[in-house]
Amino acid sequence: MRMVEKETTEEEKQSGEDIANFVLAYKILHADFISPWESTYALDLRYFALNLCHTLPTRKELEWCRDNDMFLVPGPPKPMSLLDIRGVKNEYFLPREDGWYSGVEHRFAHDDMVNPGWIAFAKAPVADSFDKNWLEQNELLPDMMSVPNVAEVAWGLMVYSAVRAFHHHIVKHVRTASIGLNGSRIIFENHHISQRLFLQNIFGDEYRVESIGIAACRKF
Repeated sequence: MRMVEKETTEEEKQSGEDIANFVLAYKILHADFISPWESTYALDLRYFALNLCHTLPTRKELEWCRDNDMFLVPGPPKPMSLLDIRGVKNEYFLPREDGWYSGVEHRFAHDDMVNPGWIAFAKAPVADSFDKNWLEQNELLPDMMSVPNVAEVAWGLMVYSAVRAFHHHIVKHVRTASIGLNGSRIIFENHHISQRLFLQNIFGDEYRVESIGIAACRKF
């Protein structure tokens, strides 16, 4: 009896292409690529993974992330603030609850959001951005990169830490785009001793501090 071959549906073709795209991302970025399925498992968050499949950066963009020493993560399933993010995995943060920025007057912790989509983060502060003030640091920002806000940095580090285990050597001590009550940018620290994430607002934008660089990301 002659077997009749089943025609491949458009959905099956698309699924095969999506899988191939994820395999390509792993081949190019290795451990610096985190899939929505890995994030779902590690953070217990529901993703619409297929939507992210269709928006995965191209090969050229993935190679750009690799060449610029960046890690790529899926954004959250819905917009999230810093306090929302801390509520998902508060064991990664200092303080784990309340703290100086939880009050309603600290609008950056409530209003600055990380959005769905793909975000690549530089694993190190922008080159030569230490010991410079905010304006001087911005002039060093590479093409196609922007300065992330605190929610975006917190999300990227939380996802990377939850999926790949905590890595204190990435995004160590950086200015972000978020602004505190004193009108200066919030500083985000990935503390290597406590292995926790915490924020500072003690240095004004005009200060040059030899241990503080500037964070960078690219959104897709």
